[in-house]
Amino acid sequence: GDVYKRQALHYQLHAISPLVLTTALMEREGLPLKTVCADALERAVIYAVNDLDTGEITAEKTGHVQSYFDGTEELEPFELAWAEVYLSMFDTPDVLQFVEPFRPLRSSKLGGDQVTVRDRLLR
Repeated sequence: GDVYKRQALHYQLHAISPLVLTTALMEREGLPLKTVCADALERAVIYAVNDLDTGEITAEKTGHVQSYFDGTEELEPFELAWAEVYLSMFDTPDVLQFVEPFRPLRSSKLGGDQVTVRDRLLR
């Protein structure tokens, strides 16, 4: 229903987390996934981060103002926790600039402090 349409951008962020961590793990094991499907991961991240300014792109696609912009939800740092690992794989200044005010990025579901997680992945 409409609630899912209002939360499309929220769900985009939710989906990005396992994609980023799985990609990092596979890259570490020698399975190159960063550029599969015409750079799909990077495109998904850039889309989401760019739309977090106004939500207009997703609102246009869904026909609903997104929950981050209608007063029902506030963007929380844990929703961007994947960015530490992502930024270790991709040079994306827009993402770095966007997440900076949300640091330190932590998520219990992703293993806690994401700088620690990132550093473990890069060993």
